[in-house]
Amino acid sequence: MKPSIRWHLDHPVSGQLFVEDETMTLAGWVVTFGDYQQLLQLYVETARGRRLFEFDRSRKDVLNAVFGRLEATPPFWQDQPCGFSFEVTKEGVNSGFETGLVVNQQSIPLAQLPLEGAGNGGSRRLCARLLKQFRKL
Repeated sequence: MKPSIRWHLDHPVSGQLFVEDETMTLAGWVVTFGDYQQLLQLYVETARGRRLFEFDRSRKDVLNAVFGRLEATPPFWQDQPCGFSFEVTKEGVNSGFETGLVVNQQSIPLAQLPLEGAGNGGSRRLCARLLKQFRKL
């Protein structure tokens, strides 16, 4: 059985340009429901492998929006941050990457972010193209 998940990727936005030597910030939030409220991690999968990240941002605005009011929030989410923000370097993501959630040691892809080269004044830039068909869980 797959967990019920609500999530949003705040950054990057579709069409955003990145200079090749910059880092890229991934930020957003994830809320799971039911029995899957334990040991959550985020992953970024590139051609160079997988990196795991922890949730590190408290998002009371998200909890209020998802659960109606903070008091209705399950105890797990009252204690666990649901927001994240981390940086990945351009090395290894030039051909794009996948980001997802690890729940109970099961990987659940959330989004694929292909990066395309874009010429701009002779300098190579990378453009994030977010897929419109994100996996609906």
